[in-house]
Amino acid sequence: VTMPVMGGLQMATELFNKKNNTKIIMLSSMGDEDLIQSAKKVGIEHFISKPINKKELVDLINKIL
Repeated sequence: VTMPVMGGLQMATELFNKKNNTKIIMLSSMGDEDLIQSAKKVGIEHFISKPINKKELVDLINKIL
């Protein structure tokens, strides 16, 4: 979510506008409900809060693929 040049939600919006089949897993240490709702509004369907559970991440990637 927090990145040096542009925010993660802005980047996701730009990616979704360029390609319809883009899949994004948002990883963030800020797991509040407002952020998750904002992510969903721009099209992000998958969200994992840090600390990351390796099995959860692998399972989610396999599900998306």
